[in-house]
Amino acid sequence: MRMTGKLSPQEFWQRIDQGEARIRAEASALPLFGIDGWTGPRMTGDWGWENDRLVSAGLAHGDRQDGGAFIQVHTTSDDPTESVAGRRMATRMPTIEPDQFPTLRAELRADPGHRRW
Repeated sequence: MRMTGKLSPQEFWQRIDQGEARIRAEASALPLFGIDGWTGPRMTGDWGWENDRLVSAGLAHGDRQDGGAFIQVHTTSDDPTESVAGRRMATRMPTIEPDQFPTLRAELRADPGHRRW
């Protein structure tokens, strides 16, 4: 991502509208899954494209502002182990040095995680 300056309010909302339109146009490419029995708010979560191909979609549950539970359920068309490793890596990036990235990435790829239903 390259930062080039601030957007005006009109430009900001235009960018949001464009993102939402893209999600609506491509939403059928991947299924979204929710938490069974969830009664709180649900909203569009993180969506990701690679080479103009939708590769991940998320459905967020909860409200980040209220201090309660906030959970995102992600679907990916790629290797889920890689997807989870990438997300876990992103959460650690602010706290580690760049020369530690390869070792951490290898550790995260080796951890199979746990299935949850």
